[in-house]
Amino acid sequence: MLRLDIRTKIIILLTISTSTFIVNTLWIEVLCVIILSGMQLAFGKKVFSKWLVFAYVILFFAQCTILPLMPTVVEAALSVIVVQFRSMIPLVMGILMIVRTTKVNELIATMTKMKIPKPATITLAVTLRYFPAIVEEWSHIREAMRLRPIASTQKSIPKKIAVNVECYLVPLFIAASKTADELTAAALTRGIENPTQRTCRGYHQISRIDIFIIILCVIIVFTAGIAKGVGLC
Repeated sequence: MLRLDIRTKIIILLTISTSTFIVNTLWIEVLCVIILSGMQLAFGKKVFSKWLVFAYVILFFAQCTILPLMPTVVEAALSVIVVQFRSMIPLVMGILMIVRTTKVNELIATMTKMKIPKPATITLAVTLRYFPAIVEEWSHIREAMRLRPIASTQKSIPKKIAVNVECYLVPLFIAASKTADELTAAALTRGIENPTQRTCRGYHQISRIDIFIIILCVIIVFTAGIAKGVGLC
């Protein structure tokens, strides 16, 4: 199973952001999706975002085959939406890969080694644990709503939508606030504000595969920049 240093993962995320939003080249975007898919599979099947890859393929073929057949005004309007959603998918894949493969203690140990201020370390550590907890809470709320078909009793569509929003979002906001307080208290209880030097058994040094991926990221960014500059894409 593939293991990467958290710094390498951050460089990968920066490469994706640069390639998809600043350089904005389609072939680099496709290359990022292919590389991310391979890396996610190397991490394990649980990390692989198959639905995001499927959505990217659908949007890519829709832009290339279906949209050109539509009227010009409709094509222009839909192209903007399709391109925006399509360009976001590689970034979301990179963020999910970091969240699913990075342990909080590894993040704290790496940021401590990098001499990053402790407030930033605490914020990122809580954030990394926060999003999976919110996703879990959302699944619990959805299962609870399935057992209580409250919205199905409403005949009016606006009322049904309002009831769905109330039944889902209100418990989610309450759970989000409670989860944030609990995660902060848990981090403080474990001594995250301890001024002494922390140790971590899970700290991962930069390996050869990390160096290879960092060099690959640099090559991708420079190649995309040169291609953009000379008008090849």
